[in-house]
Amino acid sequence: MKAYPFIEEQKDLIVDTKELMPFSTKKFGNMVDKNFSVAALVNNGKVNYSIMKQDFLNSGDGKLILTMYNRLHDDKEAEICIVTEESKKGNDKKIFKKIPALCDFIGARCITLVDFLADTSFHVDM
Repeated sequence: MKAYPFIEEQKDLIVDTKELMPFSTKKFGNMVDKNFSVAALVNNGKVNYSIMKQDFLNSGDGKLILTMYNRLHDDKEAEICIVTEESKKGNDKKIFKKIPALCDFIGARCITLVDFLADTSFHVDM
């Protein structure tokens, strides 16, 4: 499979998530426990929070947020963002908040696909 040219040009943006660790394990763990989860759902006693937390950290969303958290720590001036179609509103009764809410908490820019395409003047020649 041939890589897109912009990927070839920016190989430093490719992250292997198999061994992904936060720059501050304790701080990130506290953020997950206190800010990333919906307290009312965690405290109702109907879920095994430790299993749900591990599932979240192993999920695409968890790894995406952790990668952004580390990148912003390493380079506070980085011009990077997360593109998602999720909204901050509602949570579908899930234990962990949606990506835009998590981005707000860690200070990351989060935009929709439509905004990304408009910001980058992306177009497709047919």
